[in-house]
Order: sequence, then C-alpha cells, then structure tokens
Amino acid sequence: MLFNSLEFFIFFPIVFFLYWALGKNLKVQNLLILLVSYFFYGWWDWRFLSLIFFSSITDYYIAKWIANTEVEKQKSNFLWLSVFINIGLLAVFKYFNFFIDSFNDLIGVVGYESTWTFFNIILPIGISFYTFQTLSYVIDVYNEKIEPTDDVVKFLAFVSFFPQLVAGPIERASNLLPQFGKLKKFDTESAKVATKQIFWGFFKKVAIADNCAYFSDAIFSNYETCSPLLLLVGGLLFVFQVYCDFSGYTDIAIGTAKLLGYNLLDNFRTPLFSRNMTEFWRRWHISLSTWIRDYVFVPLNLVFRSFKRKSMVIASFISFTLFGFWHGPSWVMIVWGAVQGIAIIVETYFRPYLQKQRKNNSIFYNFISWFLTFSFFTLTMILFRCETILDFLQYMSQIFNSADFPKIPKEFLGFENYVRYIFLGFNLLLLLVLDWFNRNEVHSLHKLPIIKYVVYLYLLHEIIKNFFSELSFIYFQF
Repeated sequence: MLFNSLEFFIFFPIVFFLYWALGKNLKVQNLLILLVSYFFYGWWDWRFLSLIFFSSITDYYIAKWIANTEVEKQKSNFLWLSVFINIGLLAVFKYFNFFIDSFNDLIGVVGYESTWTFFNIILPIGISFYTFQTLSYVIDVYNEKIEPTDDVVKFLAFVSFFPQLVAGPIERASNLLPQFGKLKKFDTESAKVATKQIFWGFFKKVAIADNCAYFSDAIFSNYETCSPLLLLVGGLLFVFQVYCDFSGYTDIAIGTAKLLGYNLLDNFRTPLFSRNMTEFWRRWHISLSTWIRDYVFVPLNLVFRSFKRKSMVIASFISFTLFGFWHGPSWVMIVWGAVQGIAIIVETYFRPYLQKQRKNNSIFYNFISWFLTFSFFTLTMILFRCETILDFLQYMSQIFNSADFPKIPKEFLGFENYVRYIFLGFNLLLLLVLDWFNRNEVHSLHKLPIIKYVVYLYLLHEIIKNFFSELSFIYFQF
C-alpha cells in the first residue's frame, strides 16, 4: 500500500480512529498495531506475511535463548544462527539470481558453459529493512546492550510497525521497542508537528520527486541523443528525485508514527548542504549508515586492528561496498558503494589538512567544499541510476561529446511540459530555501516566518495537483 494512494487515505483515518477510540490499554494498542501492520503489508501480497512472521518469531526466540544461556559458545552459535537465517533470506529472495548470473559469467570466461538457470523470485517489499531490524535486535541482546522482551505481540508489532515497515527508517530496538511498552495518550501539540511533517513529505514526494522522475527518466532513456548540458541536468534531477522521494517517505512515516504516539529515528538532516562525503553520509539515510557503522565497520575494524591505520581503510572499503550491495543485486551497486568508501578513505587521509583549512571558515572555502561534495555525489548517482557500468561509461562519454543537433526528448516539448518544469524549478528553489532556513530542525515546516500560511496553501495546491500519479517510492525496490 502506497502512502500516496487512495487506499492509504482510507486506511489511515480508520486506523487512527480505532487506535485512539479502542486503545484504552497497552495490550489492545499493541495488538491493533500488529493487525493493521500485517494488513498494510499483506495488501501488497498476503503470501509474504508468512516470511515477515517467520523472520520476526525466529529472532524473538533466538534472542531469548541467548539471554537464557550462560555458555558463551552456545550464545555465539545462536547469534550465528540468526545471522545465517536473516542473511540467508536476503540471499535467496534478493541476491540469488545475481549470484547465478555472476557464476555463469565466470564459467563463461574460462571457456565453459553453465547450465544454471534463473528462478522467477519475487522480491518481498521491505525485506532489506525488517531483516536488518530484527538482526540488530539479536546482536544487541548478544552484546547485552538490551534485554529481550517476553511479550511476543509487542515484538511482532515492533518489527512490522507499518509506517516504517517497507522503507525505513531501520529502527533500533533500543529506540522503538520500549515505546510499545508504554500506553499512548493523544497529544495535540505533537499531532500538529506530525501533520506538518506529513504535509512536507507529501510535497517532496508528489510535487518534486515524481516530476523530477518524469524528466530524468526521459533523459536517461534517450541519453545517446541528448546534449551534454541536458545529460548533466538529468543527473541533477535524479539526485533531487531520490532525495525528495526517500526523505519524503521518511517524513510521512515519522509523522504518521507520531500521530499514533511513536517517535521514529531521524533519517535525513539536509544532506545536500554537506561539505564533505563523511558529513554527507552522517546526514543521508542515517539509519542505514549508522547500522553499517555499528554492525559491520566497528567489528571489521577490530578484526583488522593488527594492520593499525590500514584497518580503517580495509573496514571502510568493505563496509561501503556492502552498503552499496544492500541497495541492489548488481555490480553497479557494488561499484557505487566501493566508490563511496574510497571517497571516505581519501577524506580521512586528508583530514588534518582539511581541518586546518576549515579553521578559516571562509565563505569561499565552504562554497568550494559544498560544490565539490555535491558534484561528486551527483556523478556517483548517475552510476546509481544506470543499469550497467557500460551504460554509465557511455552516459559520461556522451557528456563530452558535442553533438551538432542534439535531440530533445518529447517530455521537454509542448506548453504543458513547459509549465511543468517551471513549477518544478520553483518547487526545487522552495525546497532548498526551506531546507536551508530550517537546516537545524527535524523538518522544514516545523518553524516558518509570517508567510507560512501562504506557503501552506501553495504546498496544498501542489500536492492536490500532483497527488494521483501514484508512483512507487524508489526505496521500495531495495
């Protein structure tokens, strides 16, 4: 079920009313959240309810077994059982055909022909998110950072909580699970803030991201005949598409959860204003980058500590490569992640010099730092958007190919499209202004100057005008 769909606009008001009307005690609230979350997930494909239930109930009991045994070897075995099950689910449903394809290519290189074939495996929506969520719960119990819960309904509701189930944020048990142990009471001020955040999220998704997708898809589909300037515009639009699509989803998820009395982790903090890639990945998809840091980078850094400073290099490269692989079963994503890791490693080695320069805190230095960071990310996002590495190389070569009479995609022609990209340009400007104006706030509509009501009316107009495109959220595919 998409947030930007008529079904959700029927579903959530019913859930909201039932939750606050019937949820007079904690058990009823948790049971209701579990039932509506499973309904929400099952609306897409009810068959995969068994998968999320299996993943949840398995880690629920494994965590209890870890806590109830005193034998370290048994604890370790239970932990590895959880890792095997969760990563195994991802390997089968998300990466199986990629491994088959890579194996066939490898066999072909050495002169043999493989008879291994692909399977028609459907990727369950949200599997990359909820498997990481339950796995981190087991790891935290193993490391004695949290106590396992004895309430199975509470745990199942924590894993399947519908606002963040299919595209995050990837919640930590230390943050969200205890909230299912407290009876919720409706808070008017919190609801006002939540409504503003939902409003802002819908604007970013339907007014900006979906319109960026309309033009960027046209450019990437016809890159062989586009001018270099248009190809650069395509990359730029895709950056804003992904940012507004994903952060828009996050705003809606956080706001929806807040209307029910829950506080989710922040996932974006105006990353497009970052002045280096280290800062960028502290501000973009925070729940995933911190998950990779805590459960992949830190253990790897300890494993390779005998290499001294090189341990950070090895751990960073592996972590970001896996970070890219998490995004999709392709060599494009692996290379994309590895490139991010290389950028972080280079910045780490030059950090003393950069810190010395940053002491001046000049406008010129800040601008150059931002420009280089944003340009690098835009370049890597072109790779992210391309289906193959060859497509990326051809796209980049076309940027430096000065065609005499480049073809302009039909999506850019005609009065209707002119109006469309004029409004898109204004909406992008509004996004940047509001993000900058409230860059230290949780979201950009928490505080606004005296013109806020004019802004609200304009946002409402843009949401209504663009709402029924019902384009899926980008991160549903991950």
